[in-house]
Amino acid sequence: MEELTKEQEGKLVEAAKTSEEAFAKLYERYFNMMFNYILKRTGDLELTKDLTSETFMKVLHYLPRYRVTEVKFSSWLYRIATNQINQHFRKKRFISVDFFAPKDEPVSFETPDEEIREWEEEKQKKVEFRLMMEYIKKLKPLDQSIITLRYFEDRKFSEIGEILNVREGTVKVRMNRALAKVKRWMQS
Repeated sequence: MEELTKEQEGKLVEAAKTSEEAFAKLYERYFNMMFNYILKRTGDLELTKDLTSETFMKVLHYLPRYRVTEVKFSSWLYRIATNQINQHFRKKRFISVDFFAPKDEPVSFETPDEEIREWEEEKQKKVEFRLMMEYIKKLKPLDQSIITLRYFEDRKFSEIGEILNVREGTVKVRMNRALAKVKRWMQS
């Protein structure tokens, strides 16, 4: 889906404040982006469905208060989704992230040596990825959000700051510290 200009996005958002049809267009436009972000943070499909639904209910409720000039609409959506995720985990008192890598495929005994070596390398990468995700879930929710937005959502530091309502410099410092901590844990 092509990116809207700020002006186009603003017109659609303003229309969505009074039109169900325009809100449906916003929903269709941003649903997958929010769903994927929440899924990457939770690793739980059912929870993701619930939190995505709650996110869009909040959007519908607070849309009349949204001002196009304040923050980009997608940043505003990420902020609401992040708050929903954090609120859920505060209630639960733990963070369960099971970032799912594709299931390991069995190797038949007829597999050539090169394929076995590639399969073993891929399996090792999956093990390392899962371990890294276990360490990331030990970080503070803000740091988890920063890493997820930067590396899984490919957001710029300035946009992450806008989403999380912190300065861009703070985002960079927290990300570097969080990554250094994860690296230390993985090397120990």
